[in-house]
Amino acid sequence: MAGHFSDADGVAGGTLPETDALEAMHTGPYDTLENTYNAVLGQMQAEGLTPGDIMWEYYLSDPETEPDPAKWQTRVIWPFA
Repeated sequence: MAGHFSDADGVAGGTLPETDALEAMHTGPYDTLENTYNAVLGQMQAEGLTPGDIMWEYYLSDPETEPDPAKWQTRVIWPFA
């Protein structure tokens, strides 16, 4: 995937680590993402997993084309040890 990007205008290509992770789909405004992270953390605790230090998000909605924050979708990935 890194081959699809060239370093320009402060954007650099990179590779995410291969890892086991829990994933959740957050629907709603960005200021409620904490609720989704807490749900993922609760699932990790229930399964006896140790959360990793780094997590990432994929913003699947564009606020410029979807003005309703209730419809925004963000994919949350949180690796575990």
